[in-house]
Amino acid sequence: MVEQEKERKKRRKRRRRIRKKRRKRKKKTEEEEKAEEAEKEEKEGREEQKKKKKKGIGGARGKGERKGVGLGGRTKGTG
Repeated sequence: MVEQEKERKKRRKRRRRIRKKRRKRKKKTEEEEKAEEAEKEEKEGREEQKKKKKKGIGGARGKGERKGVGLGGRTKGTG
């Protein structure tokens, strides 16, 4: 009898938790939706800017690689 009550209590608790989460998800307000949409548009604009950037000159370190990459920041004693 006691075990059954414990089980029932657990089940109720779990259901309540699930219901709460479901309610939270539904509550998305219009402001949040507008903000999300604006953020998406901004992101698209940034991507376009990235595409428009000039390409640098080629070469060994032409792809934005810094001097001494792969040495773990060590500058002395590398030959």
